[in-house]
Amino acid sequence: MALTKVYDAATVFKHLGGILNVYKPAGIKVNHVRNAILSNICKGLNEMEQREPRKLREERPLLGTGTAADTVLHNIADQTDLSDHVLSTGPRYLPRDLKCSTVSNLGDHTSGVLRKSSSQF
Repeated sequence: MALTKVYDAATVFKHLGGILNVYKPAGIKVNHVRNAILSNICKGLNEMEQREPRKLREERPLLGTGTAADTVLHNIADQTDLSDHVLSTGPRYLPRDLKCSTVSNLGDHTSGVLRKSSSQF
């Protein structure tokens, strides 16, 4: 089986799933470890290539005000839907988008390997 490098976040997100073995030190709660893992996964996904924002339909122009700014409004990024842009929607992937549960639980004062499972998202 050949390994293939994947550069877009949607493909990686689609293939997330399985079991993770994580070392949990003593004195750290399981939820803290879970949140750290999910935050790092989301951070990595958001740094990867994202899909392009949707385009507006041709027959649906941006609203004009009747001023000189109208020509600027009509030429913004070839009719890009600004409501779908990353700067207006925020990060595409958030920790609440991922499902992760503990297979075997460890106490707060116990250290050891913690098994986490993630299902198809």
